Amino acid sequence: MSNLKDTSSSLNALNCHIDKLLSHFNEAAFICYSGQLWMNAPLCQMLNCDNKQSLSAVVPSNMHHLLSQPGNQQFDLELNGNRKAVTARALLSPYQVQQYKMTLGLIMNTPAAVASADIFPSPKIEIISNDLPFEHQKASVTLEAISDGIISIDHNGYIDYLNTSAELMLGIAASDVLERKLNEVLTLEDAVSGLCVQAIAKNFKQKPHPDRHSQELLIKHKSSGFLSPVDIFSSPIKDNAGNIAGTVLVIHDISDLQYMSEQILFQAKHDSLTGLFNRGEFERQLLNTLDRLQQSDETHVMCYIDLDQFKTVNDSCGHLAGDALLKQISAHIKSHTKDRDIVGRLGGDEFGLLLKDCDMNHARNVTERIRQAVKSHQFKWDNKTFRIGASIGVMVIDKNSGTLDDIMSTVDSACYSAKQSGRDQVNFISKDNELILKRQSEAVCVEKIKHALAKDGFQLYTQSIAPLDASIEHGGHQELLLRMCTADNKMLNASDFINTAQRYHMMADIDRWVIQHALLRLSDSEDALNDENIELTCINISSQSLSDDTFTDDVIQYLKNSPVPAQKICFEISENAVASDIIHATEFMQKLSAIGVHFSLDNFCNSLSSFSYIKNLPIDFLKIDGRFMHNLIEDAVDSALISAIRDITNILGIQTIAESVEDQYTYNALKTLGIDYAQGFYISRPKDLLQQYEQSLSAPLNIQ
Repeated sequence: MSNLKDTSSSLNALNCHIDKLLSHFNEAAFICYSGQLWMNAPLCQMLNCDNKQSLSAVVPSNMHHLLSQPGNQQFDLELNGNRKAVTARALLSPYQVQQYKMTLGLIMNTPAAVASADIFPSPKIEIISNDLPFEHQKASVTLEAISDGIISIDHNGYIDYLNTSAELMLGIAASDVLERKLNEVLTLEDAVSGLCVQAIAKNFKQKPHPDRHSQELLIKHKSSGFLSPVDIFSSPIKDNAGNIAGTVLVIHDISDLQYMSEQILFQAKHDSLTGLFNRGEFERQLLNTLDRLQQSDETHVMCYIDLDQFKTVNDSCGHLAGDALLKQISAHIKSHTKDRDIVGRLGGDEFGLLLKDCDMNHARNVTERIRQAVKSHQFKWDNKTFRIGASIGVMVIDKNSGTLDDIMSTVDSACYSAKQSGRDQVNFISKDNELILKRQSEAVCVEKIKHALAKDGFQLYTQSIAPLDASIEHGGHQELLLRMCTADNKMLNASDFINTAQRYHMMADIDRWVIQHALLRLSDSEDALNDENIELTCINISSQSLSDDTFTDDVIQYLKNSPVPAQKICFEISENAVASDIIHATEFMQKLSAIGVHFSLDNFCNSLSSFSYIKNLPIDFLKIDGRFMHNLIEDAVDSALISAIRDITNILGIQTIAESVEDQYTYNALKTLGIDYAQGFYISRPKDLLQQYEQSLSAPLNIQ
């Protein structure tokens, strides 16, 4: 667009100079300059036309030739429908600049008038005329230096200029197209419909401001017929009065850009090794198919293919050999499918196959041929020969098959079942299969969760976290636990529905509900705000919430709108959630800790190397996973690990909390090991949050 603006600016400046020069003549005058004609007002009045019209439209075609010769020239001029003889004089000096072929002409009614006319310009006119060659040179150099095609048309749509790039794009010489209509020369097609674009000149010349043509266009080369994708920009050329005297078109060839875009798009959708669809694109295509199924009775077949013994090749010969084998197997799978079928590499040695408009019988034939092809394939590498197999899970899908996650999970389970049954098998799963029944049960659970979110069907329970060290000045903590009340008044533990909520990506909404209602319950009670026995209220945050774009800002707003101090809230995040999304976890923790919120790392059970990233996070508490407590008294390794965790957390200034403390022996052992807090049935059992202040939570401190 900058080149277009520079070109338009130069041409507009040229117009202004010529208009100023012509305005100094009282006689009917014109300038013939670089193949174009400009007329002043007296000449337009004489010819009964406006100054936007070309002089060649109302005088004989030989006038341009006559005016190229100096001196008086006789020719017929048609005035208001009456033809009469006039005399024009071409004044070559000082306006004639041979390099640019500029001629000033004066038209008189009689030869005598022409002969006696004062043809010598005033100094002011000479200054203006001397600037014209420079402006033209500036415009010419700019136009020829541009790699884009430049076409200039007058207000009637006639071409009066093409640069070299435009000649190459069109496959035609400028001399062959000057003074021809743009639509006769420029052949454009709509890139989407393939239809010829008509009235292009009319569209552009009506644009009062620089503009880009909105259609996706293809330009046709005259000699080869080759079509190239282009962007076309237009900018008007205006005279001194602001009237549009013509238009400059800039044609930008986007072939390279389009090729790069297509390559990037291809790479985004395809596996770089096999050329098949990648998992993201495969699932997108499957999702589109599921959407269309809702309006039809069609059936398709989804297949999940997992290679058997592939790891042996990788381990024996390296990843180069493994990659070569994957390419060969991909070719086998693709060769047994139709063009309408969808094949993708889902990851590692796993492939997805969607057989479109397919019944079970055809699916049996296709999958069995694929299994046989993989089994009979001999892979040779470094004088070694390998044979592998394929376990395939198959499922018919229709409008009642559930969501994409349902289908992928079910067919993956079917494939896993084939492996468990001996490998190198095809396992067909039906609607009455237990996996399908499980998915249907989950669908019912999803509806219950949705109802609980909409109708406040959840209930908050609390469990105490008691300090083990009497020297700890502040009181204990409480962790909020979630329950769901069903329509038949049954209370479900979180373990009964959390896995389903995670599978169907509902955890962020559940976490929002918990935080909002926890703050509401705490703010409703002055005891909750002032109870010194409860230093912190701990609320669990899921990994899905961490990756939610608006969750962090929502939580900050909840806290700002609540009278509950942020310093009395502690968010618990599992170690796996932090490790799997360290970037979002860090961002969430830093923003919330900045306003006073505390953080606890939950379910800590991995190797001590996890401290390498934990030390950089604003963590106040570390909860040691309950599996270390089950045999703490007799297992020296568990005891040593807990001691090591305590030593490192002491250095980092992090306090420790032991989960699942179920008996006095474990409780006493943890005190001996120097753990700061304990949580479990030995401390207290969960109870309704609304009832929690009926009994003091400081009672566990008296345990001996």
